[in-house]
Amino acid sequence: MNVRTGLLASFGMLVLLGAGCLADSGMTALVALPDTVTSGEDFPIVVSVTNASGEDQMIESVTVSSGLYEGLFVNSTVPAEDDWEIDDFGTYSSMYEGIPVANGETVDVTLDTNAVWEGDYFGSIDICFVGDIPCIYESTSVSVE
Repeated sequence: MNVRTGLLASFGMLVLLGAGCLADSGMTALVALPDTVTSGEDFPIVVSVTNASGEDQMIESVTVSSGLYEGLFVNSTVPAEDDWEIDDFGTYSSMYEGIPVANGETVDVTLDTNAVWEGDYFGSIDICFVGDIPCIYESTSVSVE
């Protein structure tokens, strides 16, 4: 095998491996929150997760990125989180023993949130699952006046 054939074979393997990483898991999410809120106001962030994977799945965590969380505070979640953490980067994670999402169903996770600081906040809500289903990253923003 010459060098060119070896490189093409290696590239082909990378493409095949990469395609598996990008495969559609059948899990989707929609994040709903107001565009603008008033400082001090409580408001919901509703994360709707739909399962079209062909199998029942379980939500393991919902994470609010630091760019979004720096002006907000999560008071509580519905369903109630089993644990939570704020990492060194200011990212907030609600962790669950597993919120069931049956195949063909949609489940809402609501973050009861408070607008703490005025400003425009941009980031993502990340939804991760038990097992090898890839996490979903949904970009969003809110303005606090």
